[in-house]
Amino acid sequence: MKGMSKKNLQNIRHIFEEKTGTDLSAIQREPAFPVRKIWILAAAMVTCLALAAFAYPMFSSLDGDELSLSGSYAGNGIVHIRVENRSDKELKFQHQTKLMRWVTSEEIPRLDGKPVFENTEFAPHSEGIMTIDLSAAYDMQAIAENYNREEWFYLLLTNHNFLFGQDWMCSVHFGQKETEREQEKTAVSVLPEAVRNVEEELAFYFEKAYGDVLLAFNGANFQYQQKVEEILARFDGTVVPALGPVLMVGGPSEFLDPEPIMGKPPEGTIFDESIPGEQQYLLTGAEWSYTDAYGRMVATADEKAWVQTVTLPQHQGQTDGGVGLPLIFLFVYDAEQARPENHAFLYGKIRSFAELESCKVLEDGHYAIYDATELIYTDLDVYLDYFLSTRTDVYCDDQIRQRVQNAYDFYRNKENLRAMYTYLELP
Repeated sequence: MKGMSKKNLQNIRHIFEEKTGTDLSAIQREPAFPVRKIWILAAAMVTCLALAAFAYPMFSSLDGDELSLSGSYAGNGIVHIRVENRSDKELKFQHQTKLMRWVTSEEIPRLDGKPVFENTEFAPHSEGIMTIDLSAAYDMQAIAENYNREEWFYLLLTNHNFLFGQDWMCSVHFGQKETEREQEKTAVSVLPEAVRNVEEELAFYFEKAYGDVLLAFNGANFQYQQKVEEILARFDGTVVPALGPVLMVGGPSEFLDPEPIMGKPPEGTIFDESIPGEQQYLLTGAEWSYTDAYGRMVATADEKAWVQTVTLPQHQGQTDGGVGLPLIFLFVYDAEQARPENHAFLYGKIRSFAELESCKVLEDGHYAIYDATELIYTDLDVYLDYFLSTRTDVYCDDQIRQRVQNAYDFYRNKENLRAMYTYLELP
């Protein structure tokens, strides 16, 4: 670093005199005052000014600052991002970004060049378009050739070196240019059920259904994940993640392989009277799932539910095989962490375990299990009707509807679930 010039020293002295009311010129006339002390005061003033600069409140999701980002591709590596600054602070993006894959959270291999930014500063409560040219930083032709046309990516943006709370994800789709996407009709199903008690920022996601869209190719999922991360980052409390233990086994007295398998109903349980008793066990199943029948994520991107399913035939008279309808949604948490004062993120909302107490199915020394089905849907007929509307390979008549109702009633009974599920204790 270069030394301090005379002009620098004069400027610092002027600021110091103004802030403290001290006349350094008078002090200099006193021969007993060492010149070295002037330099100490000057250095201290520089430090104070630097600290003051860092103390200026910076836009951060951790402070509750909100923004909305919407990306669209214009071709030739040009991405337009609509930025809406919803906070009282000025937002200044740095001229750096990372292009990431949603499905793997890995960055796309970079070239030697740098992305070029235009319009990166946004005043409080304002909006505008920021433009980023990625062509020097990433091989756009290779992206078009090597990745699925339907795949979504995101740009990681920052206003302070990608520090936690100061980085944001903006989804972008390279399969079509923005002009083409504007003309495309988006096929979404508006549900008859009203959007229920979810975080306000996430309501957009629950106003639609995505049952006919693959999870990895649904841009709404990634926009939702981005908002969820911001909400959790700002939350002043402990959010406990749902677990996916492999030790859930079925049968009150059966100890099977330590793999997730369906809970086996007690012998004599009848779901469908048209099916022989020895085949009733084929009518239900269980699996881990990230989504419900609407194709909507049931928690965060890393959490899934243990879902009890009911089997629907693919043609009239089919008695073996079929299509599983997600029916009952169980979430598993570490028993020690599932305390009343802690929280879980379930279906678009942060909920305390005190609120979820009535949903608790069972608890042992390892896990606490909650039935969150009513947080996901409340009208079984509406839920089934939507599922049928997205599947052309499912047969359903009044008998099958009764099968679904019977399975629902059986698995919503906590005593039945407690009798079916236990854990395999390993030595």
